[in-house]
Amino acid sequence: MMIGSVLMTHPSYAATMYADHVTGSFRGDTTIGFSTGFYGGTFPVTLTDPQARAAVLGAPDNNFVSLPGNEAVSPTAVGSPFKWAYVEVGFAGNFGTNMQLVITELGDNAESAQLFIWTLDGGNVQRTITRGAADTVLIDLSSYAGFVSAHGGAFNRVGIGGLDLGVDSPGFDLDAIGVTNVPEPSALILVGSGLVGLGWRRMSGARR
Repeated sequence: MMIGSVLMTHPSYAATMYADHVTGSFRGDTTIGFSTGFYGGTFPVTLTDPQARAAVLGAPDNNFVSLPGNEAVSPTAVGSPFKWAYVEVGFAGNFGTNMQLVITELGDNAESAQLFIWTLDGGNVQRTITRGAADTVLIDLSSYAGFVSAHGGAFNRVGIGGLDLGVDSPGFDLDAIGVTNVPEPSALILVGSGLVGLGWRRMSGARR
């Protein structure tokens, strides 16, 4: 109870700003995947473009869009566009490198995607992301401070392109994209102190 109280009340754990509009999307190579159009939902079914766009907006709700890609082939060549399924979202406000991305993916372990984080002047940083055991992928943006400073001072959009054809709904199964504060070290110290205090109380009670 003590730990939960610390985590819920500390200002480092502010509300997440989830994507509220789609700035672009395309299906890419229609010869791969579950169907030639977008697909997903709460289980894999064909989606209209509006349904696919709605699936990635707001907080996680188990409604996803799958983004298939062919992991056996390089997704891009120098100067060429991304080849596979791609969706790009915007937010109610811009965000800086003191934040972190919170990406919710509902597939199996090891599903991958190409991440594009766009700056105000149209530049972007890219990295490959792969989900682990949890549905949430966290991306700390602090390492991009120098780049962002030279490209408009903030980020405003996030794009994700699929890189695999995994399991029942082939591709990276995107549910939500959010931006939130990076937890401050002070929050971790408070949590650690709570654990130590709780352990001491238990040991003291055992001696009685």
